[in-house]
Amino acid sequence: MTIRIEENTRGIWDSQCRTVFATVHTFKREPIFRDRRLAGLMVDALRWLSGTGDCVVHSWVVMPDHVHLLLSLPTGGDGLDNSHLQPERMLDKLKVFPAQRISRLVFRTNIWDNDDQIDPIDDEVEFFRHMLYILENPRCAGLVKSCSEYPYLEVPERCMLQEGLLDVDEALVP
Repeated sequence: MTIRIEENTRGIWDSQCRTVFATVHTFKREPIFRDRRLAGLMVDALRWLSGTGDCVVHSWVVMPDHVHLLLSLPTGGDGLDNSHLQPERMLDKLKVFPAQRISRLVFRTNIWDNDDQIDPIDDEVEFFRHMLYILENPRCAGLVKSCSEYPYLEVPERCMLQEGLLDVDEALVP
């Protein structure tokens, strides 16, 4: 398979950062994010995490029973102590942010499974493979006919032009 990296997407990938593709699942994979209110709370949490300055959240999708995100963390090459900026800690922050509000709406305390998946991204091609996986995930799951119809998805606008370039079933993701 060939992945074409458009000229207008150059500069999104930064080899100086630690970039990961992460997946968090709801407790017992219950599709709680079919509820628009709960999906909206998760979207708010993803936007909040992106705005903290601790990491760059390149793209994300909230599916009915899980969330995928592509994020980068500084590596500490600037001489600063960035040990608190670990992918696991970013996912914990992400899950804690909406948990109390979601718990009240679903009448339970367990929102998340403890089986977070974190896969390192080693190069630009893998970065875009995973970004396109996120983009196409709702369509491949049969939730929409086109990813542009899905409201719980964020991918840089300049990458939306690449919709359909990747056969998601071939992507190297969990």
